[in-house]
Amino acid sequence: MDNHDDMLQLNALSRHFKIKFTVTGFFLGKLDREAFASAGKASPVCRGLSIFIIVTKGNARLVVDGKSGKVTASGTNLAFIRPHSTLNSLVPSHDCDGVVIASNDFFMVANMTFIKFRPDLPSDFMLGSGASVFSIEKDKIESLSWNFMRFVANMRDKDHLYWGEKLRLNSIEIYLEIFDIISRDVKLRNVKEESRAGDIFKRFFMSVNKNITVHREVGYYAEELCVTPKYLNVICKKVTNKNASSVIDDVAVMTASSLLRDFSLSIGQIAGMLSFKGQAAFTKFFKKMTGLTPTQFRYEY
Repeated sequence: MDNHDDMLQLNALSRHFKIKFTVTGFFLGKLDREAFASAGKASPVCRGLSIFIIVTKGNARLVVDGKSGKVTASGTNLAFIRPHSTLNSLVPSHDCDGVVIASNDFFMVANMTFIKFRPDLPSDFMLGSGASVFSIEKDKIESLSWNFMRFVANMRDKDHLYWGEKLRLNSIEIYLEIFDIISRDVKLRNVKEESRAGDIFKRFFMSVNKNITVHREVGYYAEELCVTPKYLNVICKKVTNKNASSVIDDVAVMTASSLLRDFSLSIGQIAGMLSFKGQAAFTKFFKKMTGLTPTQFRYEY
């Protein structure tokens, strides 16, 4: 899914809410019976987004990839819907209160490259499909709520000279809070012990991160893992719903995004560091992946 499609999905999600706040690639909506305007519609709410649903009162029923689930304030009060899944429906109870937070791949690439694929998280955490549910303690809910209120207050302060920059930092902080909760304070209820496929994928992914500036060929990593390229593609499809080449491209664009923030490096140097044949080839690749040229990304994000 390219950046244009990602934005269409965020807009589609936004239309379901009466109370919502959005910046480039990031969405925060109030979840309650009155605010959520389209509960029960037959068409999918959205697909291809990273979505967190947090319920502080009542409950919300959701269907993800055709499977039903429930988030409730008195139990598993946070659900994470992975970007390779479809949110088919979301129906709050009459007394529901909470928030929905969503982002597209472009937001994650531009702002969250340093946490998107933490090797200490289960291999399918960000890249897999389906939904996981968690229980957040009350003090963590209060901490998140403070961040939400600050985001909303800054959203309304459009006269601020650095309005966009403040919102981007606020949205990143919200994600950091959530990922801290997930990594330290809650248990993933539906992530099983690493399977052989999960173990192979984790080793593949860590190797790609280590060697992306030298190797972008599927064959290299398959040989390193002592598997065939065909089997490596099967593993990646099972875990991420992408082939091995697409996973390598994801790492390449995230690495490129990080390097582009270093203004001491020219775009030509970055192209060389990532083993592209030239600056033109790198620019074509980066624009295909993000919708922006490296120069646009460097000065806009």
